[in-house]
Amino acid sequence: MYNFQEGFMQTVASIATCLLFFNSSAQTKIVSSSFSSYNVSAESMCGINISNNAGEISVTIESKITNVQGTELIKVTSNPITLKNGVFNSLQLGLKVANINYQNTSVAEFVRIYHQLPSGKYNYCVSININDGVGDELCDDIESESSSFLTLINPIDKDTLEIYNPVLIWNHSETFNILQQGEFYRMIVTEIKKDQNAESAINVNNALFQQNFLSKHDVLYPFDAPKLQTGGRYAWQVQKVANGVITNKTEAWEFVFKSKTDVVPMVVEITPKLNVSPYIVVDDKICFLFKEEYSSTDQKLNAVILNAKGEEVKIKRESGKNVANSNIKQTGSNRYEVNLFGLGLKEGNYLLKIFNEKDQAFLLKFIIQ
Repeated sequence: MYNFQEGFMQTVASIATCLLFFNSSAQTKIVSSSFSSYNVSAESMCGINISNNAGEISVTIESKITNVQGTELIKVTSNPITLKNGVFNSLQLGLKVANINYQNTSVAEFVRIYHQLPSGKYNYCVSININDGVGDELCDDIESESSSFLTLINPIDKDTLEIYNPVLIWNHSETFNILQQGEFYRMIVTEIKKDQNAESAINVNNALFQQNFLSKHDVLYPFDAPKLQTGGRYAWQVQKVANGVITNKTEAWEFVFKSKTDVVPMVVEITPKLNVSPYIVVDDKICFLFKEEYSSTDQKLNAVILNAKGEEVKIKRESGKNVANSNIKQTGSNRYEVNLFGLGLKEGNYLLKIFNEKDQAFLLKFIIQ
């Protein structure tokens, strides 16, 4: 015999099960996001594809960007939008931004001005909020790097230097003040040993010079660092470091410090007319040709050195003779050499005046580097 009460309870249970199943399948989901680190705006941060099978509902969208430390940089909240059943793009539903908040940080200010993320790692999260309902959230780790550059400038790769304390110049695309906590740039200079290239030298050898927390693009190789050796090969590189890990770096470039044995002294002809380009002194010596008709090939020459102000540089030995005079040496037919070693001349521009036996003056500008 049919039990009416028992049948009624079974029917109610079946209906409840169906309702429960329907409610569990009625969901509003974030399918995907179109956010890109190259285009950061309030609208792009809220641009998502939404799947809805919960009937007509009103939702708001909230998105935020945080750095690797979890510090919030930007937060955006939308006005409510109405969803029906189906799959929709939020931007095609007439989404309007209710509020955008940039935190008081250099990175957030960079994004506000340039509408892109500076190089680094970030977290992007977007969520849909439903009144009296369960929303959804989508989060993604983002690494921004294509918008930036980090490069060496001077000395160029494989260049030869003659200065013991060169200025090393590099550049990067972003300002120093957008570095996040734990980030800094450093420069490394090391010696290149036999059978090494610049990259392997940087990776393996101890640094001759390392400067952390760079705050400018020109760095003087310091006077208290190990002295560059003539003929030595050296590698240098600039690295970006975040929490002890190298996150970006330039190519490793090489320069050679010029060996004195490789230097060939310049020989010029000295004339009564002043030369336009100064003679560059090598190994403390000036080598010149002195050609004069109707004169002996071994005639006696006298010399005077003037400083940049036109004043005679008077340095005398115990004999009382002018050092420049006594340091003139004939090295061949019409070839002469002035030895400046021991004169104590500082770096700068000078004028050498050579007098022949007729007391006629011949001029040569020279420079000591």
